[in-house]
Amino acid sequence: MTIRVSRDGGRTWTKTVTVAPDATGPPASPGYPPCHCPRCRTAPANAREA
Repeated sequence: MTIRVSRDGGRTWTKTVTVAPDATGPPASPGYPPCHCPRCRTAPANAREA
């Protein structure tokens, strides 16, 4: 993934930075991080994706 940042509304941009995914990082899924709100704590696991 590449990232460029503008801090002045898009007039100028930083250099492009390439970010490689970290194999030891968190899983890329909608269920991560797990939600601990009252609604999700009581819902079945397959109903948590909203």
